[in-house]
Amino acid sequence: MQGSKGTFLLAATCACLVSFHVILFWFTHSSHNSKSSRKNWRVLNISRHKGTMNEVFFAATSLGFNVTNHLHPAYNEPDEENAREYWGEHKELFSQFDLVITSDTASLALIFVGQPEFRGKLLCLICNRFDYGQNDRRTAYHNYFLRMLTNHKDVIVRPNCDFELLYLREKLAPYRSFEPLFPAWLNLPPMPSLYPIGEATGVLNFEDPTPKSVQKNETLFVIPYFNEKKHNVSAVLDRLGVRYFFNPSGTQAYGGPSAIREFRALLHLPYSPCTIAMWENLRIGQVYFLPTPRFQDKLSRQAGWWFQFVNFAKYHLKTEWYRPENKDLFVYFDSWEDIPRLLEMTDFEAKRENVRKFMNRHKELMLRRWDEVLIQLTER
Repeated sequence: MQGSKGTFLLAATCACLVSFHVILFWFTHSSHNSKSSRKNWRVLNISRHKGTMNEVFFAATSLGFNVTNHLHPAYNEPDEENAREYWGEHKELFSQFDLVITSDTASLALIFVGQPEFRGKLLCLICNRFDYGQNDRRTAYHNYFLRMLTNHKDVIVRPNCDFELLYLREKLAPYRSFEPLFPAWLNLPPMPSLYPIGEATGVLNFEDPTPKSVQKNETLFVIPYFNEKKHNVSAVLDRLGVRYFFNPSGTQAYGGPSAIREFRALLHLPYSPCTIAMWENLRIGQVYFLPTPRFQDKLSRQAGWWFQFVNFAKYHLKTEWYRPENKDLFVYFDSWEDIPRLLEMTDFEAKRENVRKFMNRHKELMLRRWDEVLIQLTER
């Protein structure tokens, strides 16, 4: 009996080991085939914004895909009619691709969804509000977007930050009366955000407009966006005796992350819930000085202040500048007079190291999310 029992246990153990190795071989072999076959997938990366185009290009090429970039002209936002026209002009090119990724703005998806000649998969990346620019035709567009979400199995939609999903759900909430028609949408599972990674490479080319006379390591860089100009931050910093540089050559013209890497810190008055530039600048370890929510709300009540299509007081904790998970990335000032004191007391080396560590973890997490969603599409 002892021998029979021992023989049985040995045979069972061997069987388990064989099964384990077969499963392991199948898993590694299929995983290898899935990843190695990616180079055979023809991927079109279409956007109206070079920053979002670069983000998609970096993520997809990092995961082994062969990517072609296409910059859409920014003269209008696609509706159903001009989307068909744009497809007609480019269908010979577009119909060659197995996978299309659209970004900034979401309405670019209209070019592909419903076109009989397009038989590929589509990833619609929402950034800058899913209904940006639709204005007079917003109701019709919302209906079209719902149909796209629910009627097309080869379409996946992902936000590029959590606020975008919140905004989308809120804007489409009135359509709950159509729940029998759209049960898949109204009961969607979580949609993990594909946040920008911030690697400013690939399709981006920057020139540094900073004069050689500026000693960057001793200078606060004022980002030349809308609110900084409208509220004459230069005059405020002159009054406070703060050494700063503000590029007067035009909105958003500052040369990108490579141009501001060596500055002491960055000062910004946010105008949007999330920007590509924020992630690019955090990626190089730069330190942002931002108004606190209280001070930002106070400033926002002044004439000329702009916060992009969003009620700041209602949504600020959902924006990337003020959400609790990100608070340690930034330095917040509660008045203009706080700035000189904070410049002196901040340990910039420690702060930069903290930002870099956060961004390294962030990069790994986002590449995993990109991998998961692209696997979903390529295996459908």
